[in-house]
This record gives sequence, C-alpha cells and structure tokens, in this order.
Amino acid sequence: PSRYNSANHPQVGGLPLVELNHLELQFLLLNDFRLSVPVEELEAYGTMLVEFYAREVMAQQGGGPNVDALYMQSTSQ
Repeated sequence: PSRYNSANHPQVGGLPLVELNHLELQFLLLNDFRLSVPVEELEAYGTMLVEFYAREVMAQQGGGPNVDALYMQSTSQ
C-alpha cells in the first residue's frame, strides 16, 4: 500500500484536490488507461495537460494573453 494518499498531494503540488483528480482522470483518458506509456508519449501528454490547465485558468480569469501563442513562442526559441 502507498504511504501517501491523493489527499496529501495537493499540499505538496499546490493544486486543489478536485483539480488534481480532474487532471489525473484526463491523463488516464488520454492514455486509454494504459499505464505503461513510452517517455515521448508521456511528455507529449504532459505538455497537453499543462496547456489545458493554462487555458482553464485563463478562462476562469476572464481572458488574458493567448496561452497557445505564448507556448508556441516559448518552444520556438
């Protein structure tokens, strides 16, 4: 058994438990619930989750800078 449960993770990561659970579910759905994932695919999905979260935050804050444009700019350098 794990020494840590998911209720402890938000304290470390700074995310509310509801948001962490949502991101975990998105991760599992993106991977078709396959938990053995090649590193390249894991990195690609990680990037998609970060972008998803950034868009959610921006939507909750009522707009702001274009997150996709900022991401493309940061990866092209």
